[in-house]
Amino acid sequence: MKAVQRLFKCVLRPRVSVYLLVSILGITALACEEADRSSNAANGESETEVMLDQGPSTEAFVAPATKPAQWRCSYSNPFSLAAECKAYTDTDWTEAEARADCEAGQYEEAGTFESGNCDLSPILGYCDVAPYIGDDYRLFLGGDNPDLCNVSGRACVVNLKGEFLPSEQCVDRYSPPEMNMSTSSVFEWPTLSCQAPPEGEQSGQSENGEVCTWNLISGCTEAGRDYYEYGSCDTVYTNRPYYPVPGLPAGDESDPRYSDETYQQESNWVKEQVKACACVCCHDDRAPRGPSTWSVDAGPLWVNTMSDTAVAMFAGYIDSSSLGAFMPEENNGFDRIQSAMPTTDVQRMLAFFQAEFDRRNIDPAWAENVRPIGGPLVTQRDYQPEACATGIGVNREGVINWGSEQGVRYLYILEEDANNPGIPPNFDLPEKTLWRIDIPSDQDPLASGTVRYGEKPSQSIQVFPETQAPQALEEGQQYYLYVMRDVAIPVERCVFTY
Repeated sequence: MKAVQRLFKCVLRPRVSVYLLVSILGITALACEEADRSSNAANGESETEVMLDQGPSTEAFVAPATKPAQWRCSYSNPFSLAAECKAYTDTDWTEAEARADCEAGQYEEAGTFESGNCDLSPILGYCDVAPYIGDDYRLFLGGDNPDLCNVSGRACVVNLKGEFLPSEQCVDRYSPPEMNMSTSSVFEWPTLSCQAPPEGEQSGQSENGEVCTWNLISGCTEAGRDYYEYGSCDTVYTNRPYYPVPGLPAGDESDPRYSDETYQQESNWVKEQVKACACVCCHDDRAPRGPSTWSVDAGPLWVNTMSDTAVAMFAGYIDSSSLGAFMPEENNGFDRIQSAMPTTDVQRMLAFFQAEFDRRNIDPAWAENVRPIGGPLVTQRDYQPEACATGIGVNREGVINWGSEQGVRYLYILEEDANNPGIPPNFDLPEKTLWRIDIPSDQDPLASGTVRYGEKPSQSIQVFPETQAPQALEEGQQYYLYVMRDVAIPVERCVFTY
């Protein structure tokens, strides 16, 4: 088995911390178990409240046993800025393999490779992983925010199929998930909700006076309305998970902006725009356990709670396009293409954050050199596929193989030079897609070797082409196989010759 693992390791080696990022900070969520949802809903609890308010462990803390490691890879989480470390604990790791793994990057950027075991403090816990393909390792998950204990542990157990060993600060905050097919919630696809406004409110702009709102992280309801009333934050939390993080201090009455009527008028307008969009699910005080990094409910100087990076992004200096956007005409006039903060008035929004950018004396040269926002979404967008390993791709019988036991929910066959699939609503169907099928969140994922090109599995949705068979593959031509366990979690992406 080790020989087989080593053969495929270079082709299928997962970006381990990207999977943790996906659950803690990134793209798909690790929500509560489906089995708990009906009973929780009956009790008036949202799915997210249940996920984030798991009961404490009753076990006394026992320090995890030390695992020897000859080499380590140190890096930091680009979103939380917390230190992390990967210890190469399996004796089958060679120095060359461990170094290559580290230099390839855990968040697609190279880590620092050194001899010896990890030594990290403070720490949330350890994740021991014995992958089906590749050698064992231990992740040291740094941080001092106990609100991340449960989510970090669940990411380890559910996404990496590892064993989470909580640190002392986390032992009373971590509840192991029940492992079943529905433990990891799936990215919920955008849905459009239309409803009549409450009596006394102005009629909506859609047919029959209804208000129509996209349930997606980039969705907005009509300006002047509240996304909480017309959209679904529970759906949004499956797109980009929420967890509470204190923002910067909001300031007080000594700041002249506090009593500046012109400033407060603009600030309140921005706040109103935020509250109309899915941003509000994480960035006001109604978030299940408090806002994440900044909050429009932090008072007249709420913008102070934002980091310089956030201000620079909203002022237009830092690219965040990989996060996806609707066309304004499909999103109640809100534009997230020309402005990182969705808005019905791009120039007014940019001017507000430019003024804050200038007030803080942020260096434009620094801001313009900040890496685009999106973490793994950016690296996946820019990924350059290589040739598939032998047996991977579509064989002469039309059977599609991706060389992994991992099931997938998104299967693409594209022309060789197609762009990489991204997230909805505007990056999920690249030009030159030949065939795409999706598996709904309530169905089991597809297994490698069980699908034939052009034959739609019964539990799937054929997204492209919508109503006809895909064009036939030509012998000797190269094509691009791209399969994902969930949105933004690729399992295989390589070019094969048919």
